[in-house]
Amino acid sequence: MNTAKDAAQKIIDIMKQTYRPYTYLVVNSKDFIHLDIKRYDIQSDILNKESFSGLLDIEILEITNQPHSFIARTFIRTMVSNDETIASEYYQVQPRLNKLALNLLKGILNFRLLSASMFFLKSLKRKHCYGFETELNDGSFIITSNAEDTSKISSPSTIDCVFYTFDTPVDYILARHRERIAKKISDNSSLACLLIKTKENFLDMQHRLQAQKISHRLSVDLITRAELDGLSDSKVLAEDVYVEVQKKLSKDNFEA
Repeated sequence: MNTAKDAAQKIIDIMKQTYRPYTYLVVNSKDFIHLDIKRYDIQSDILNKESFSGLLDIEILEITNQPHSFIARTFIRTMVSNDETIASEYYQVQPRLNKLALNLLKGILNFRLLSASMFFLKSLKRKHCYGFETELNDGSFIITSNAEDTSKISSPSTIDCVFYTFDTPVDYILARHRERIAKKISDNSSLACLLIKTKENFLDMQHRLQAQKISHRLSVDLITRAELDGLSDSKVLAEDVYVEVQKKLSKDNFEA
């Protein structure tokens, strides 16, 4: 049976793998036949009409190699606005059915049939995630996305995130992102957007963004009690797991 200690170790493993410098691999969409490639092209067409052009199709090696992940291998299609101030990302989250089934079985064995079944059913559907990123000259970021589950994990104050539900139209999210940029610069005339002129500019931007996320995780001792409350279906379980995480971290230093 899974225990709070098991859950704590799994959380530590996931966070260590997620919050570390990323390796970005340029990929060919033809190698992802399990995904809906036509939908990738549809998303590209929508943004082409909004004056975006293609950058890279990339895979994050550390995410792909997550041993505890319930999602299948995926890739991110990146584009840039014609004024070079906004990077867009689109990717699909598709479940690994064998791992979902194993999680359901463990839930039944642990007498968590209802919560395990609800997680199983919720995770069956493929999710289409898209977002927009802008870096400002003070080192801060503006991010607007429909990846609502991501909101359960906090960001540093230098990353201003707004998350909408998965079914929010991409054009709506883009419009809100542009409004947020305009307001930020209107409120502080010294601010300006850093330009994304090349593929290298985009990747450098991603490395800076990830570095801020890693630093934030270190500052909160990997994960907070409030974040565990948001991720768990039981506050009692969240408390037990949080205590075990802190015990393990006190023995082993967390290194990104």
